[in-house]
Amino acid sequence: MGDNSELEVFEGLPPKPVSAEAVKSLGESDAVTGTLPLECRFNDIITEFLLYKNEKIFDFAFDPSTETWYLLEDREHTEETFHDVEETLMDRLHDWREEHVLPYLVENDLIPNFEF
Repeated sequence: MGDNSELEVFEGLPPKPVSAEAVKSLGESDAVTGTLPLECRFNDIITEFLLYKNEKIFDFAFDPSTETWYLLEDREHTEETFHDVEETLMDRLHDWREEHVLPYLVENDLIPNFEF
């Protein structure tokens, strides 16, 4: 997951992490069913979230080194596959955080240094 050149840039948010409230407001659109931000254990800043629209789930992630939001993936689901699809995308977002966000935060002394 190291190369971002294959990822679609998402310009619907400012080029910085956002608050949970900003992510939740995306879910208030008629076209969007809802959102699920991944809460951070260090602050209330959101760098990853899921967006639900019709029969699809989209996962978005922020790369602090490029100050860019990316659409990592979107997947269709049925009522029967909803939880499996959601879990798969959530795992991808956690992997993104471990690879892209946490090292950046540690390197820039934005959170306490800890072992990954």
